Amino acid sequence: MSRISHQYRLVTATGAFFAWGAWAFLVNREPDVQHGYISGITQGMASFVITLLMVESVRLIALRVSPAYQLWLPPLLTASVN
Repeated sequence: MSRISHQYRLVTATGAFFAWGAWAFLVNREPDVQHGYISGITQGMASFVITLLMVESVRLIALRVSPAYQLWLPPLLTASVN
């Protein structure tokens, strides 16, 4: 695995952690802020792992299909499973 691919996966997963974690925190912060933190961290971790799995599945499927299908088939198959 190349260094760029590894960095791309980490940046993408970290972005998902912060985006979805922040959303969960904002939605669940009332009436107790502690619930917001728990929800944000839980949703952020779940989004991090799911994003890593999805990026890896797109990469593995793209390696196994012909170049004509590499642009649209891997994301389509990955999204259909989720």
